[in-house]
Amino acid sequence: MIVRSAALLLLALATFGAGYAFGHRAALGEAMPLLAAETQYNLAQRIESLAKLRSGDVSGAVADLEGITDAAASNLLQWRAWSDLEPGAQRSIQLTKAYRSRFPSSNNDELVALLAPVPNLEARFCSPALRALLEQTPGVESKP
Repeated sequence: MIVRSAALLLLALATFGAGYAFGHRAALGEAMPLLAAETQYNLAQRIESLAKLRSGDVSGAVADLEGITDAAASNLLQWRAWSDLEPGAQRSIQLTKAYRSRFPSSNNDELVALLAPVPNLEARFCSPALRALLEQTPGVESKP
């Protein structure tokens, strides 16, 4: 009786393990094409921004990069509160808020509302380039 129960338990565990592994593999198989498509799109956006920079259209490149940044931040905060995000995502959102505190978006009220409850990040915790921008006098436009 004990051997039979143990064998049934082992069979159930093996079946569960095989089902989990198959399902996990199937989910990864479905997610990979989506990740590849997103990567291809991101690459195309970066190449377009680089081309604008190289051709002298700095304001166009900045507008592209700010739009990409705003969209990414909005996507992260659309369905989850800042406090529910992973630490790396939280830091990225705080960096976005720090940047946007110095260079506000003129046409993205949704992002402003989403960033409002996010804690401010002190300039000393930012990269040297962002820190320099944040420490400049507000209202004085920096050179791109």
